Amino acid sequence: GLVLGAAALTASAEEPKLELKEYASKDGKYKVLLPGKVETRTEKDDDGPTITTAFASAGKDRAFTVGHFDLPKPVTPEKAKEMLKDMTKPLKDKGVKVTYDKELTVGPDKLPASEYLIEFPAGPFPRQRQLIAGNRMYTFNAVGPKEFVTSKEADKVFESFEVTK
Repeated sequence: GLVLGAAALTASAEEPKLELKEYASKDGKYKVLLPGKVETRTEKDDDGPTITTAFASAGKDRAFTVGHFDLPKPVTPEKAKEMLKDMTKPLKDKGVKVTYDKELTVGPDKLPASEYLIEFPAGPFPRQRQLIAGNRMYTFNAVGPKEFVTSKEADKVFESFEVTK
């Protein structure tokens, strides 16, 4: 028990409190608590959607990203739930370990979402949440060591995400 207790103390001592500030994207129609300076970039695929991503570093080898893009047409909550259901299937088919994969709802409008944690043998550990609101798809990530992406601080950031009008 003593070794486990020491390991728990070490893990919690390494978890710095993040200074979170509200970041609001007018174009993306969302707000979220993120640490530090937020940078955004927009990428256009030749045959795909234009994806805008907000990136916030949370220290060495740790970051949060929020991406959004528009689907060709609005999607009902039922259809969104169906679309989000098997997001990890291509990863699992390739033998990638997905620690958890859950369906949930987000915000006062109870938007359908899925969240999962991917474990690559050499790290890092991406924790990803995807949700659909009308014709917009949001992808939210925490990337870094497993202790970081599953921490209370990361939970706080994930839970702060809100779609705005």
